[in-house]
Amino acid sequence: NQKVLIYGASSSVGAYAIQLAKLKGAEVTAVCSAKNHALVTDLGADKTIDYHVEDFIQNGEFYDVIFDVVGKLELKHALQSLKEHGAYAHAVGTPDVAIKAALLKRKKRFKFIGGGSSKKSDDLSYLGQLLANGQIKTPIEKYYTMKDLPEAHAHVDSGRKAGNVIVQMMSLIL
Repeated sequence: NQKVLIYGASSSVGAYAIQLAKLKGAEVTAVCSAKNHALVTDLGADKTIDYHVEDFIQNGEFYDVIFDVVGKLELKHALQSLKEHGAYAHAVGTPDVAIKAALLKRKKRFKFIGGGSSKKSDDLSYLGQLLANGQIKTPIEKYYTMKDLPEAHAHVDSGRKAGNVIVQMMSLIL
């Protein structure tokens, strides 16, 4: 019954985060552009916020978990809407994340989670089971061929994709 805010909710990691939070019984607020509100709602988000129009800090809500999937939130900004002893989660493993983690440890009012993906095979097995059982799904925005790899990279690097992009590595010859 925790309130979770996912910033970058329409990204591939965000899409899974919504579904996993819902499986655990959380109320999910998804922050993404308006064009992706239908996608995140379909994945289970209870509320949506268009970051172009509304700053979630201004809505008066407080969250048990704030998950920055895309690495674009200012820590001091996010903490304004985090409940006492709440968790700030970060999916991007960059040097500034280590600094953020150190700052949160000193505050002792908040927890820090993240900085990269799990290396545990049990975690991947768990996700595989959820996918196989249809409990979570993988939203796919677009397919590319190998010859279109530069275009695929440009699309991903634009930061404007929703869900996943698939690159077909080779054709199967039967």
